[in-house]
Amino acid sequence: MRQLIYLFSILLYFSCSNENTSRKTKDMVSESSLDYTDAPLVNSFEKLTTQKLITYYDLLNLKQQHPEFKKDILIQLKDLSKDAIIDKFSLKNSYIKNIHQVGNNVVINDSVKKIRLAYKIISESREISDSIYAYIHSNIIFINREKVVANKIKFSKN
Repeated sequence: MRQLIYLFSILLYFSCSNENTSRKTKDMVSESSLDYTDAPLVNSFEKLTTQKLITYYDLLNLKQQHPEFKKDILIQLKDLSKDAIIDKFSLKNSYIKNIHQVGNNVVINDSVKKIRLAYKIISESREISDSIYAYIHSNIIFINREKVVANKIKFSKN
């Protein structure tokens, strides 16, 4: 009987000590996340829009190379386009390069920002410089009582 009591007391001791460390780590995580949210978002918006523009361009090339997937690709392209699908910069055997932000972010309202991106399309025969606007729609959502910002990007020529 004494052995059972000792066993339960040891288990109780370790379970309580684990709970304290998990509380400390949660506090440390919440403190570090506060520091992260104070960082400037300009650079992260530029990275996010660059990745999405590359995805957009890859989808245009995929649509051109594999017409059998056109229907599914058009759905994805419409999700990334604000008005209409911008198909003018798809050339055969080309790639997009040197994507960078031009000017400052324009705040349209509380949840929408507009960024102008310049880029170059390089193909076998020529090099085209152009620009496009990226509209970043930000929504605040709560997951497990934590505030998370969800961003959605749409491209437009104006």
